[in-house]
Amino acid sequence: MIKSFVQSALLVCFVQAGSALFCASASAQNTSELGIGIGATNYRGEISPDYQLQNNRPAFTVFYRKDVSVPITLRGALRPVFCVPTTAT
Repeated sequence: MIKSFVQSALLVCFVQAGSALFCASASAQNTSELGIGIGATNYRGEISPDYQLQNNRPAFTVFYRKDVSVPITLRGALRPVFCVPTTAT
């Protein structure tokens, strides 16, 4: 059982090492991306240290990403804030 596990682990390691050694090098892509994200946001900090489900607010993000070169990528995002009045309990 242990011998079989060790052989399987070695095989997986060799396959991963081989795929890293024999793959073509990545070249810089001059691409642009535009994306959106939707979800929920919640504040948790000094004022409200406990998570409260009823305090969730909708969240929306629009982002743009531009690959300038291999090490440099520029990214900008807009995140509108939805203020929903709540009553203190």
